[in-house]
Amino acid sequence: MKKLLLILLAATITTYTACQKKDNTPVQPDKIAIDIKSPVNGSILKKGDTLYINADVSYPSQLHAYEVSIKNNITNDVVFDEYQHVYTDKFSIDTHWVDSLQEETDLTMQVIVQIDHEGHQSIKELTLHSKP
Repeated sequence: MKKLLLILLAATITTYTACQKKDNTPVQPDKIAIDIKSPVNGSILKKGDTLYINADVSYPSQLHAYEVSIKNNITNDVVFDEYQHVYTDKFSIDTHWVDSLQEETDLTMQVIVQIDHEGHQSIKELTLHSKP
């Protein structure tokens, strides 16, 4: 039992320290650059279309994670959600979603980039339209 507790304690400490910023750069969410290459704002999709999501992100210091989500504006359902830890100051997002919606709707896509666990983040969003 003691051995198990020691293993759990070591894993917790390792996880916590792995998520810490590596320097003392002040937190500045407005310095996060999110450049969404695709899709473009206002893109129209049809059922079965693949939406390619590509973006470049940079910041003067280490970032923690990012999330890409697409929400149906009529039902408020999240139709796509991807979350990744990054631990770097520059990275690219390269993912995709296949439109399987049954009814015409407006969508909101958000790219959320997190600096830390304290809620410091930047959000960039655009609108899409699905026409099955």
